[in-house]
Amino acid sequence: MSHPAAASARPAAPAFQGPVRGGPKLLRVSLATDKVESVYAFDDKAAPQGSYLNDVRIANGHAFMTDSGQGAIVVLNLTTGKARRLLDKAPQTKAEAGIEATIGGKPWRADGKTPPINSDGIAIDPKREHLYFQALTGKTLYRVPLGALLDEKLAPDALGAKIERVATTQPADGIEFDVDGNLYLTALQESAIKVLRPDGKLEIFAQSPEYEWPDSIAIAPGGEMYFTTSQIHLMPRFNDGKDMRKPPYRVYRMSTIRALAKPSR
Repeated sequence: MSHPAAASARPAAPAFQGPVRGGPKLLRVSLATDKVESVYAFDDKAAPQGSYLNDVRIANGHAFMTDSGQGAIVVLNLTTGKARRLLDKAPQTKAEAGIEATIGGKPWRADGKTPPINSDGIAIDPKREHLYFQALTGKTLYRVPLGALLDEKLAPDALGAKIERVATTQPADGIEFDVDGNLYLTALQESAIKVLRPDGKLEIFAQSPEYEWPDSIAIAPGGEMYFTTSQIHLMPRFNDGKDMRKPPYRVYRMSTIRALAKPSR
């Protein structure tokens, strides 16, 4: 690309009820012109019924996306447009049994149980060696070598065997690395951003009652972190049909350089 661009996944799955036929796609948008440069559409093999293509990361000429609906990693070749659906049988991409989340002081439930949201947060380490991921309804962070995901000759079982457990966490939506190898995670139950240090220590980085379901994270080259608050737990589905959300929906910015930087919005 001759100028910076951003990638945005579109699951086309209203109310988390599965994708509209022909709807799931990835858009590449020029940050210089604010124009859509490329559109990558996904067929039923990459985004079958029940899928929900979610977070996306870019590396080595490919886009890597989580499927939160059925649990999988989708790898898109940005040159050829070919998409491959991987790890859709691996237990690590699925929600974990027995997870009970309390968000905003209230059990997060729909129809009397915690929703089983599969692989969601995704990040690539600064050396571009591994892809990290975890289920939203889960407490385990995993990683898999990027080279293995890009090896089209690798059998599904052999790819699954290359998944490594990294750390015990908690329900998290977005995750992202900074240039120093610190991994930031949105801590839904604590209305916080946590950071997993390279030495394995997991600690709170920033916390506020205003962080109502901290969602996606992005870190700019200068070290500025941006994250959204989507108030998902306040939707009618999780509150006996009552819409408890309170606009506006906010985007926060803070520096990752200082240990507890004061955010702005």
